Amino acid sequence: MFGAFVRGLLFSGIGGSAVSSLADENYALKDEIIELDVSKKGLENSLNLNDFVKLRVLKCGNNKLTGLNVSGLVKLEVIECSNNLLTSESLRLSGLSRLETFLGKHNLFENLDFFKSPENLRHLDLTDNNFHKRETTLEKESVGLDIFSNFVNLESLKIGNYSRETKNGKYNRFCGSLEHLSELKNLKKLDIN
Repeated sequence: MFGAFVRGLLFSGIGGSAVSSLADENYALKDEIIELDVSKKGLENSLNLNDFVKLRVLKCGNNKLTGLNVSGLVKLEVIECSNNLLTSESLRLSGLSRLETFLGKHNLFENLDFFKSPENLRHLDLTDNNFHKRETTLEKESVGLDIFSNFVNLESLKIGNYSRETKNGKYNRFCGSLEHLSELKNLKKLDIN
């Protein structure tokens, strides 16, 4: 029965409402799912999983998702949502007090407003996004590393660019002193190429 539910989820053309209706039809199962991998399934639009209350690991990378809502999933520890079309405004992560790993490379994130309580986060990968200061001029200016100062338990931080030339002017623009990261006492790996 669980396998049929997951197959139905994977092949339903998931959008926000499609997941909700499947979740309602399979109420007992959605309450038992601990790990969900819907990577490389051609998913588009928004994915709303906030009813999957026992979910600890979510892998939804390599799709075309434009939104992700996992708000209130207090058991969620890992989110892998790389290689999508997510923006800072389309990501809903409130109430994730146990989140330790966020892998969100190759998206369109411009800021960290979606992290309301980053103190438990240990691994953060934001490689190849679109971080910059919003300015009134046409030029997008670099953003300082001080935006990570509240991420006090980070062990690894990846914020570099590997595919700058292929992103049509969308790439991370970080600058400034590494001194802003001095309070991140657990930081062992920093990738800022």
